[in-house]
Amino acid sequence: MDGRGLRYRSGKTAEFLARHPEDRPILLAAATDTSALGTIDAIREARRERHVAAVEQDCIAEAIAGMKRPRSSMIGSISHEAASYGPAPIVLGISLLRGQTLAPRNYVTYRTANA
Repeated sequence: MDGRGLRYRSGKTAEFLARHPEDRPILLAAATDTSALGTIDAIREARRERHVAAVEQDCIAEAIAGMKRPRSSMIGSISHEAASYGPAPIVLGISLLRGQTLAPRNYVTYRTANA
């Protein structure tokens, strides 16, 4: 389902759950935390939280809080920490705009943090 990263659009999950009442377990792999939160809203309303495991991206505060709830469907979120990449991606972008040829792969050193 395409929730377009919007919480209210991800509520379409209720229709899916109604069409698949016996399906379990269900993996929810959402593009963003916001999409996952909309989907989780529908999952809670359908009382199917124990049948779903959700993973998403962004690590926004509401998702982190959701993961801390006992028996939450939200089990993980990925934070890309773009702010920790430093100037390297900008330098690469400027090089491309100038028409320079770049290596097929470019790696950026980033900061890691322990939860």
